[in-house]
Parts: sequence; structure tokens; C-alpha cells
Amino acid sequence: MKILYVLFAVAILGTACSKDEIIVDPEPEPLPEKQLPDSYPVFLEVDGSKTSIFKQVIFTLRDSLYHGENEDIALFLNYDFLDSLVWTINGTKKSKHLIKRTSAGSNTFTSSWSHNFYEPGNYEVALRGYFKGKLLINDSTRLNVVVGDMEDFLHLSWKDVVDSASNGLTYENNGFQDYMLSIYAGIHNGVKSASLETMFNDAKSMDAADASGRNVEILISYITELYGEPKAIESTDSLIAYYEKHFKNPLGKDAVYQVWQTEKTNMALIKYLNEMSSRERYKIHAEPRL
Repeated sequence: MKILYVLFAVAILGTACSKDEIIVDPEPEPLPEKQLPDSYPVFLEVDGSKTSIFKQVIFTLRDSLYHGENEDIALFLNYDFLDSLVWTINGTKKSKHLIKRTSAGSNTFTSSWSHNFYEPGNYEVALRGYFKGKLLINDSTRLNVVVGDMEDFLHLSWKDVVDSASNGLTYENNGFQDYMLSIYAGIHNGVKSASLETMFNDAKSMDAADASGRNVEILISYITELYGEPKAIESTDSLIAYYEKHFKNPLGKDAVYQVWQTEKTNMALIKYLNEMSSRERYKIHAEPRL
């Protein structure tokens, strides 16, 4: 009987112990925080310290500690943790974001890009990277943009205008203005000429009158800044007579509003009808001064 009692007691004890042994899944270990580099050797490289207006300038990100192949991929892997990485021109409120994140969770990383400067000047361009509100990357370089001594109109030399067709280019500025400038050059009826026009980023949403007004304002201000005040000619008849005397391309149905003159070039603000849009537009028309 005593043996049975002991066995019964052991059974009870074993049952009690089994009820207390509740198996609980272990808590997952927290993910280790991303180890940030001790230094941030990213810098901005530019192809030269001096350039001309409308000449494409290439900017490239470099890492002074990386000397292998596929540097752009290495930069992405090492610096994708940044909340933002921006390139800016000091003195402006605009910037180019080099890291862009989408709602789908994918990221794009820009390690090289181009820019065209419209106006001469001594520019300071900067690279800044932020993480949790802290500035981690801060580099800058200076760039002197000039109007070349050999150019006759903007960045063009008349001796280089040799094509009978009108070749045009629109010069990208990364959204630092709300418009871009386009330049066309060629030979028409045996006469060399070039023209400067604006292209607004949101042209479709602009009222035609507002677009025309801004177009005139931009073109006059720009050419005056580069080449001085226009000729003081008050009457329309006098403007037409001046144009017919100094320009070879006929006005036809176009209208002239302002004229400028340099040692090598005659320029005029012209209103014309754009055949594609059936809208009146403005341009700066330029010809060699004979």
C-alpha cells in the first residue's frame, strides 16, 4: 500500500509539472541597426572650372575611398540610407534630388547628370546629404560661366553655321527655371541666321496671353543683360525701316518690336505665327552684321 501511495504522489507531481511547462515562442531578435560609415568621403566632380553659356556641364559623384569598377553601384549601396541627397546652385531656391523614393519602395540614385547655364557668372554648386535631420555630406565647388570671346551670338560663331536646314536644340536646366531656352541656327535663302525661343515647363496649363507676356519679358531681359539696351527707336515704321536696312531675312507677316546691335550681330525681337500651334509667339532673331 505504501508503494502505491508513492507512485500516486509521483504521478500527481508529474501532472502538475506538465501543466506549468507552457511552451512560448522566443521573441525575435531585433534587427541590427544599419552601421553608418565613420566618414562620408563623397564629393562633387565637375569637368572643368570654366565653361561657356549653353555648353553642357557634366557633374559626377565620387567616393575618395572607392577605386574599383561600377562606382555608381557602390555609391548607391553605401549611401542609399540617406534621407535625401541634393545638388543645388547656391543663391537659388531650387535643387535636384539625387535620391528618389517611390511609393512602391524602389529607389533611384543619380550619380551623374548634366546642366546648361544660361547666364554668365561665378557659380557655387553644392552637394548636401541628410540623415535624420543631420547634415552628413557637404561639398561644393565653383564654376565660372562666361560668354566666349569667339562667339557671335550666345554660344554660336557665324563661321560654324553651315547647314541649310535649321538645327535646333533645347537646353536642359534641371528645373532651376520654369522654362527652358531653345536655339535654332541655319542658312535660309542664302542668309545665315539664328533664333532664341522659350519653352515653358507647364505650357499646357498657361493662358496664351500670360505665356506671351512672360515670353517677351524673358527674352528682352535676357538679351539686354548680355548685350546691352535695345536701340531707342520709337515708331513702328522706324523699326520696320531699321530692320529692312540691317537684316536680310524679310519680315513678311511677322512684326518687329525691339532691335539690338553688337560689333558682329544684329538682333531683333520678332512676333510670328507658329504654324503647328496656330499661336502667336516671340523669338529673338539674329543675323551676322555685314
